[in-house]
Amino acid sequence: MRQVRYFVFEPFRLDVMEERLWHGDKSVRLGHKALSVLQLLVSRPGQLVTKEALLASAWPNTAVSDAVLTTAMRELRHALADEARVPRFVETVHGRGYRFIAPVIETNAAIPPAEPPCRLVGREEEWRQLGEWYATAQEGKRRIAFIAGEAGIGKTSLVDAFAFDAAQQGNVLIGHGQCIEQYGAGEAYLPILEALGRLGRDAAVPIASVLRDHAPSWLAHLPSLGSGEKLEALAPVTPARMLRELADALEILTARHPLILVLEDLHWGDTATLEWLAYAVRRRDAARLLVLGTYRPVEALLHNHALRSLIAELRQQPQGVELVLDYLSGDAVEAYVRERCGGIPRVQELAEVLRRRTGGHPLFLTATVDELLRQPNPEKVDLMAMANVTPASVRQFIERRFEQLSREDQALLSAAGVAGDPFTLTAVAAATAMPEERIEARCAAWARGGQFVTADGATTWPDGTLTASYRFRHALYQEVVYAGIAPEQRARLHRAVGERLESAYGKGVATLAAELAMHFEQGRAPRKAVAYLTQAARNALERSAYSEARRHLERGQKLLDALPQGRQRLRRELELLLLLGRVLAATKGWAVEEVEGVFLRARKLCEELDDTPRLLQSLWGLIGVTFVGAQFRKAQALGREVLALANKLNDPVQQILGHMEVGGTEFHLGESTVATSRHFLKADRLYDPRRHRSHIACFGVDMGLFSRIWATHFLWHAGYPGRARAKAEETLSLARELSHPLTQGVALAYATMLHQLCREPVQVNSLAETTIAQCTEHGFPYYLAWAEVLQGWSHAAGSSPEKGVAEIRRGIDVLQAKAGARLSYYRALLAEACGWAGHIDEAFQALADGFAAIQKTEERWWEAELHRLQGELLRSQTVSRPAEAEASFHRAIEVARGQHAKSLELRAALSLGQLWRDEGRRDDAHRLVAEVYGWFTEGFDTPDLREAMSLLEELSGGGRVRRAVGSSALPKLSSTRRTKKRARPLM
Repeated sequence: MRQVRYFVFEPFRLDVMEERLWHGDKSVRLGHKALSVLQLLVSRPGQLVTKEALLASAWPNTAVSDAVLTTAMRELRHALADEARVPRFVETVHGRGYRFIAPVIETNAAIPPAEPPCRLVGREEEWRQLGEWYATAQEGKRRIAFIAGEAGIGKTSLVDAFAFDAAQQGNVLIGHGQCIEQYGAGEAYLPILEALGRLGRDAAVPIASVLRDHAPSWLAHLPSLGSGEKLEALAPVTPARMLRELADALEILTARHPLILVLEDLHWGDTATLEWLAYAVRRRDAARLLVLGTYRPVEALLHNHALRSLIAELRQQPQGVELVLDYLSGDAVEAYVRERCGGIPRVQELAEVLRRRTGGHPLFLTATVDELLRQPNPEKVDLMAMANVTPASVRQFIERRFEQLSREDQALLSAAGVAGDPFTLTAVAAATAMPEERIEARCAAWARGGQFVTADGATTWPDGTLTASYRFRHALYQEVVYAGIAPEQRARLHRAVGERLESAYGKGVATLAAELAMHFEQGRAPRKAVAYLTQAARNALERSAYSEARRHLERGQKLLDALPQGRQRLRRELELLLLLGRVLAATKGWAVEEVEGVFLRARKLCEELDDTPRLLQSLWGLIGVTFVGAQFRKAQALGREVLALANKLNDPVQQILGHMEVGGTEFHLGESTVATSRHFLKADRLYDPRRHRSHIACFGVDMGLFSRIWATHFLWHAGYPGRARAKAEETLSLARELSHPLTQGVALAYATMLHQLCREPVQVNSLAETTIAQCTEHGFPYYLAWAEVLQGWSHAAGSSPEKGVAEIRRGIDVLQAKAGARLSYYRALLAEACGWAGHIDEAFQALADGFAAIQKTEERWWEAELHRLQGELLRSQTVSRPAEAEASFHRAIEVARGQHAKSLELRAALSLGQLWRDEGRRDDAHRLVAEVYGWFTEGFDTPDLREAMSLLEELSGGGRVRRAVGSSALPKLSSTRRTKKRARPLM
């Protein structure tokens, strides 16, 4: 049974392993930081523990003030019922730190995070299991395996030994990548890109050619492979494309060689990497692929990491497997001690003592034996005394080993700890001013002796520098070394490493933005840190990694206060705000207060800086906020302001935006005129898909495609359903080629709505499913709710009216919370669905809500349809109210004509014609419908026009009209008669 280590100070005891404080048999609530402070204090009873030491221990790698320590101490005193003035446990040493004054007893225990043995002992069953998974993978049945265990349990040793053994057998590729706590979670696909880069360094592995043919978006992010590909040529790239491309490439690659892909420390993994693993485990195609991912369950649990949900999903998939490592058994401990200390007397007795004292924890066992064997004459050492010396923690043990080094070696390892894991000798040399040859000699010696570091090959930087690379033997080494560096020295080292990397990467520093941001942030160089965080956010957005982009931007905002006042600071803030606005609008929706606040601040800054191009971006953001929020007059004014500025600059990209917004707001306000069509037509003519994809970098969406898909609604409304559908299909095709998630989501949502306008439920349902999948995958809540409403309408129009009504209700509830635009339209869909389901009272209420929305927002483009539906409901009641229904139909026709909305006029004329037919006024009905129907020149396969044709056939006696229609005489004659009275149609 596993032992647990306690610090006992009556009446409390601190469980180090479980990080819990007990008072008798009751657990005492205490935050993680306060627990960390308490643990350091009780491990040094009676000693002064400085503020600096406490801050470095509880807040490693983080720039914080003394205030956080004061807060933690207040929480700790409250938990211990201690008083600062008359302390029983913690004494304050004013201006310096704190001292734990109560007696402390340490019980027998296993140690927390430890290092694995240098030799693989006691893992026979785990080795067998890995062998079985690899054999299965070699047969083409992929396996995604997770190796779980606490720090130091031996995950890395097991995986490295197995990969090495597999490599000795030949005909296998080994790819290795590692997630890094300091900046790995913010760098999308970091460990996978590292693994691919490592594979590409082997000339015998055709990784570059395979990626070029099957995964060009990945090759663009691997400049070290010498591809010559430019990132801009492939950006932006949808996550779905990146997932698919890599899976395809690995399947091609593993057709030639099996691949073992090792991804370490996934508890620090970025979201994008975990999404690829989830995608890979679901693939059913053959692949001779074995993924070995290591992680610490406690880290994943503490941080509520996305890895937890991935593991849960993996357990449901046949390709997904997991291996949990436990402490070593007594037999394994003895075998290990005999192997390492076979020449020492009483080795069996020593093994038994170590088993009891360590509980079989690999790192502590290894560390103790290493310490023993480093003695000048280990055979003469008091073995029992040596074995019974249990350090306060593994961290302190490593600290002691570090302190035994020379000053030069300490400086070298400190610089290496800052440079990262892995670290390059050139980066360390830049931070220490030591000759690189001397650094390499020391690291090579340590690696040969199994101390601190291991060799990790060589790296070539873009400036041509060839430098050796090393890794710390265990992450804990780097963590402990890094935590022990004085704050001022740490900042200096980070700056030196960052500046050397800048010099090496030159114009390519953008690809290293996340790492450089970390170095300059920790190096207290906020100006450079903010600049690189901004670039890192852009990099993330190019990969459509919105969550990573937001983290970079929020870190950048926190650093702004450290910049000096002035125009440069304002420009940096403006850059961050415009990017953040894009991220928030896409992931939260436009009409939320946070998004509006971001763009209002951006506009103010633009005006202060007299920055017209960025002012247009901020105005676009505010247009999105006001339009989606149903503030159409404000949106209209902003659109006109944008158009005036764009014309002044003679910038076609900005002119597209201006024309689109002016035309779009006029359309929604029911003010459609010839000028409205000209705005959409000008936007369309200005757009060049090959030249204007830079729209996305400015606005987060392709403006030309946005304008085109919006214009399809106007086209249908104006009476051109055939052209609207053709334009929508063309736009969707371009959006698919572009592969930009938000642009594709917008195009899909508008295309789905167009087919609803055309009353085509089958097409609506199909496109709605695609839209819902797209918006769910990428987190676009506004367009997701929009698509769910439209799908609800398609279900209601089919065989599931009750289901459809419920779906529309749910979608409207979401949209009401996020937006005000189109609510009258959505209410009309709900009314129509309720009518089909027989919920007449609710249908009337939905229409009343729709009319109320029109009065509040002035959004009138769908007003005619609300009047028509009201008339239909009045007709459908048990006691029909034909006079009121007729008045509603007349009002619908009147509104539609006032808006030049021929499609809605036809629909209203049909309803009134059917009413007159039922009342015996067949000639009046025929004249009314024929006049409107005769106006149309296209779209005769749409339901409205087919229904009009059917009614005209019925009213004219059938045969004669059918013959005329069959010869296409009626549409042709009507077209000839009406063409001169119409403005030229849009597009």
